[in-house]
Amino acid sequence: MIFKHAIVLAAALTVLCACSEETVDRDLEAQTLMDLSREWSQRVGEGEMELAFTVWADDAVMLPPNFPMLDGKVAIREYIERANQIPGFKISWEPLRVQVSESGDMAYMIERNVIELDGTDGNKIVTHGKVVTVWQKNDDGKWKNVVDVWNSAPGPID
Repeated sequence: MIFKHAIVLAAALTVLCACSEETVDRDLEAQTLMDLSREWSQRVGEGEMELAFTVWADDAVMLPPNFPMLDGKVAIREYIERANQIPGFKISWEPLRVQVSESGDMAYMIERNVIELDGTDGNKIVTHGKVVTVWQKNDDGKWKNVVDVWNSAPGPID
């Protein structure tokens, strides 16, 4: 009799635990990240640089091409402020796809970017890049960029 009650209790607990598990809508999280990246690019393109700094986590790492690793938001800020002093500097990017973890708290995104600046001869220099960003959802449910790495591409990426 005790054994029967134990089995019933175990089955009931299993059902309760299964019902309380939170499921993650990975498609919704992916769309949220795609929208966030697009809005981030648009705002940076409009000169709203302070917004750029709010999207990175405090301990984010940036790995720009031909440059030392930038460790933390302070180092990233200094890099971006120097880049914005380059005549004609402009950057934009477009997310291509995103993969969200099953737990819904980590993701990586494949993106492309375009960087423009004025050449010494007066002509625009345009470079295209391949980008990987890693994202983490913080305790208040907001996505933060924790790793940002890119390198050059031979031309536009589709």
